[in-house]
Amino acid sequence: AFWDADTLRITDRLQRDRRHFHVPRFWLTGESYVISDDDAKNVMVVDFAKGQLDFVMRGHEAPVLSVSQWNGNENVDDARVVSVDVQGHVKHWDPNTGLETLALQPFDFQPAAVAFEPEEKWIVAANNTNVVLFDGHAQTIANDISVGLVRKIEFSPDSSLMAIAYSRGIIIWHTDGWQAVTTETFERFVDGFCFTSSHELAVVLAQSEVLLLDADTQQRVVLRSADRVSAAREVAHIPNSNQLAIAVEQNVELWD
Repeated sequence: AFWDADTLRITDRLQRDRRHFHVPRFWLTGESYVISDDDAKNVMVVDFAKGQLDFVMRGHEAPVLSVSQWNGNENVDDARVVSVDVQGHVKHWDPNTGLETLALQPFDFQPAAVAFEPEEKWIVAANNTNVVLFDGHAQTIANDISVGLVRKIEFSPDSSLMAIAYSRGIIIWHTDGWQAVTTETFERFVDGFCFTSSHELAVVLAQSEVLLLDADTQQRVVLRSADRVSAAREVAHIPNSNQLAIAVEQNVELWD
């Protein structure tokens, strides 16, 4: 379902024959396309203005685990997509044509998540022990982090910080020199997170709690308490605003 954040109304819906997406996330490229992955080993490009499928990018031989997009510095024609499947194969796509541009094999391990570094278009891949940066050649950022299942990689809006969420925590790095800033651990599983500013993150924990985390001071502020009946699943920051959209079972909540 596609929502207008100003009117809080659903503008369109996209329905597939399958009952669910393999990973219930989407990524905007420019203002026209949504990148999503499903349980058919494909990466999809969707025109959300029309509510229809534009391209199905085929090439993975196993279900897609993680997808990231680079917006081409606001030039949609230059946008690129990177994806990784459960077997660790990484692929590079042009979302404007639906064609694979590069089959990447720079990693000697199986990544569980991938992301584009926004400014330089570097690719970062991670699993439960390794974090590798690929900028023409593979550069190891960390090889002994020894954490649980890696769930998501995200960069701050100004690209100064990178955060990786794993089962029960988040590790944050400075991208200038790739020095680890802090490792934050939680009593419950991390279901989702996003940057709200250059130094602040919103984190969704299992059993519905949502908190704000300051990367500089490590201060935590509870935004949505865990005693709510409905469980929060994921959070996203609405660009150019101070609002968060929180997916809560069958609903979406907007928080200031």
